[in-house]
Amino acid sequence: EYTKAMDVIDTYLKHSCQTHTDFLFFFLKAQIFAVQHYLDKAREFATKTLEMNPRFEQAAVFLQLLDNIERELLKSGSKDMTPHA
Repeated sequence: EYTKAMDVIDTYLKHSCQTHTDFLFFFLKAQIFAVQHYLDKAREFATKTLEMNPRFEQAAVFLQLLDNIERELLKSGSKDMTPHA
């Protein structure tokens, strides 16, 4: 139920007063986009996470993982992953 999860995250961010923890929710969005095979959106939100908190190592590792996935897709001849809802 990725759509519901994304809605909850977006609602939280819209009403959040705790901007010092918002990077965690951007990271959650990155992970949701990745499992839905929207790698560009996953990269966008993981990058935003690191911009908000450069010391959040999980986001840096996640970006490396996305790089590895994209490299493997290129090797295998797949240019794109089919998004799943």
